[in-house]
Amino acid sequence: MNITTLWPTRLWLGEVDAADLAQLSALADPARDVDLTDAGLGVLADLEQAAAAVDPDAQLTWSHRLTTWRAGHYLGMARSAASVFAMTVVASTGNDANQDSGAISLHDPRVAASNVALPGLPWGRPFKISAAAGAAVAAPGWLAYSIAPLRDPHTMTVWLAEGSVLSR
Repeated sequence: MNITTLWPTRLWLGEVDAADLAQLSALADPARDVDLTDAGLGVLADLEQAAAAVDPDAQLTWSHRLTTWRAGHYLGMARSAASVFAMTVVASTGNDANQDSGAISLHDPRVAASNVALPGLPWGRPFKISAAAGAAVAAPGWLAYSIAPLRDPHTMTVWLAEGSVLSR
């Protein structure tokens, strides 16, 4: 049986190395979000370049921020207003027991997407990224996402990036 993908959804999955995570962690402030847009860090440009593959025909302008999620934080189904969004887990502490705590799930919001279930293929179910430090994902802004509730005493520092279209 041949399966033809008519509407591919481009995702970028990657990992940020420990030295870059340490540099980002040093900038984090648990009391408030930190705007990194004009920080001039090489790792920001690296992510922008990798994430641009999600929408290769677009010229994007990026915004970056660090935020801290504590036990109890969660996010139901949401989407980004930007053309491309990216999330990177900078630090994740206190999560030894629960693998789903803080997991990032991507969901296809298209009508009937959940009705397409082919054994062994990922269609029809969310794509899950664990809350491990260094985990990174970039996706089109129309793709829905959710964050599983963080269990006590789990805390995460997350780098959020959004690329808005300047031109195509």
